[in-house]
Amino acid sequence: MVKSKKILESKEDPLNEILNIKANYDRSFLRNYILSVTGIEKTTRFIEKYLINGTSIEQLVDYKKFNSLGHSQSLSEHQKVSKPSSVIVSHLVLAQNYSESVEKNPALVLIDGSIKYSKDLQELDSIIRKGIKTLVVVDSTDINQLNFLKERDYLFWFWDKDNLNQVLPIEDLEGFFDFNKKLVNYLETKIEINECVDLQISLIVESVLEFASKFNRDNSSLIEIKIKLIYLLLSTYNYTDHISKSILI
Repeated sequence: MVKSKKILESKEDPLNEILNIKANYDRSFLRNYILSVTGIEKTTRFIEKYLINGTSIEQLVDYKKFNSLGHSQSLSEHQKVSKPSSVIVSHLVLAQNYSESVEKNPALVLIDGSIKYSKDLQELDSIIRKGIKTLVVVDSTDINQLNFLKERDYLFWFWDKDNLNQVLPIEDLEGFFDFNKKLVNYLETKIEINECVDLQISLIVESVLEFASKFNRDNSSLIEIKIKLIYLLLSTYNYTDHISKSILI
């Protein structure tokens, strides 16, 4: 769905093609907004760097950020936003504060990872009692925190190749060509598992993973370093011809 940024100039509103409407740069029809509980710096970098169908995200979605002092401002210096489509906050308590500071509740509260709700359960319960829809995105590292969601009757959707193919059939995604490519790559990718029998290599990989686990998962630079270190270790190991067996799944 996204690729490296290269802003395309066009007189036609890019939302026209994506939503099959005639928006003509008028965003007044977007009357609801989404509250996203996530890293502000991470989101800012993302919308400035990536495209949706060849168009900068900045040109498609009006963002604001809301801080602990109760101030809101445009997320990017390139945007001048009065009524945002999406408001970014760093904690659930700020989501609660923002929704109380405006006349209208958000259409959805989007929560990025268990760390954003597990320490603010009182605020999560308050949002739920108001009848505001919430969507929590977690990965396998959040599994120990899922009981909090089960206790609140959340529905779970585990993404795998089978159910993604059923819910998002390829033929229905022609408009979102970049997303289509990524989905096809995921659905058709096979994973080769190499079993490492070298104790020293295994211990080094475990040390790298343990070290990386101590840092905030929002730190994309550290995550990239971790991946590169493990890739370098395993690549070096492969060249030594010490692989005992290879399994293709």
